[in-house]
Amino acid sequence: MVVLRFRSGVIGYVEGSWSYPGGFRTTLEISGSGGLLRHASRQSAPLTFRAVPGRGRRRGSRCPSGGLHEDPYLTQMRDFVQWLRGGSAPRCDGQGALEALRIGLAALESIRTGRPVTL
Repeated sequence: MVVLRFRSGVIGYVEGSWSYPGGFRTTLEISGSGGLLRHASRQSAPLTFRAVPGRGRRRGSRCPSGGLHEDPYLTQMRDFVQWLRGGSAPRCDGQGALEALRIGLAALESIRTGRPVTL
């Protein structure tokens, strides 16, 4: 589990685990002054939005589906093989991987020292 504070002041919380039974899944919640956007890859409506009353959208209205129709690892491999065969560049590039690694290493440093780490 990692808590991230972005320059803008937004706080993010990330939890990753290999221990969940039944294969890969993802969930995401984005909460703001206008409502809550929620993604749950195993739900029949994987992307939903709940508006704060009086902010325009109806409570519980649905957003377009998120697109996790196959295992994300398989999607990643298909993307990579397509690139190797001369197709477009992968959606996840080396820079994104490097940034993810930096965040992971900062989390480990924070665990080791018991203090926040600034990137």
